[in-house]
Amino acid sequence: MQSLFLRPAVHLASVGDDVVSLDVQSGDYSCLPGVGGFVPRPGPDGRLDLAVGEIADLLLETGLAVREAAAGVRTDLPPRASASFWRTERASITLADQRRFARACLSATPQFWRAPFGALMAIVQRGRLARADGSMSALERDAQVFDQLAPFAPFQGECLFRAFLLLAYLRLERRDATWVFGVRTYPFQAHCWLQVGDTVINDAVERICGYTPILAV
Repeated sequence: MQSLFLRPAVHLASVGDDVVSLDVQSGDYSCLPGVGGFVPRPGPDGRLDLAVGEIADLLLETGLAVREAAAGVRTDLPPRASASFWRTERASITLADQRRFARACLSATPQFWRAPFGALMAIVQRGRLARADGSMSALERDAQVFDQLAPFAPFQGECLFRAFLLLAYLRLERRDATWVFGVRTYPFQAHCWLQVGDTVINDAVERICGYTPILAV
């Protein structure tokens, strides 16, 4: 048995027989095929207890792991999603909702524009609320309102921007969620969504269940 530690910026997910890695600093994904059964789920400190020496050598050679633990905070992956607030019903939009959405756009869009992946993750981590409003009914209405107003955002990005903008919208009312990144293979795809407990805020359970979580922020 040999113990290694993931580099602080690296996160792993076993997807079938493969291991997919994500470097948070660069936003780059990579895949090690055929080793999924030999790489355990990392511990909270990034520790990997490996029974096969060749796998340990491979992780060291590729720069995914190091021999000594390094400082870094890893957010626990949320439980498997079983419910969703996404498009459950329509909400009545108020002037206050529109103003809040405009404020979120004005703050989030300049931050997102051309920002490296690692910078976006740092912004989200710094903005994490120590004491957030945990009302699920309020979160459900927020999800409904945001989904109806999202087409009016000045920048129509993919899931990365939509999740970033929704987080900004939630935090204006001291609500929060976990930003989850998932991967799949054959063909490779990456996706992200917001989740609270086992409830998805901005996507359908049927869609995200096909992805294996690799990072939570």
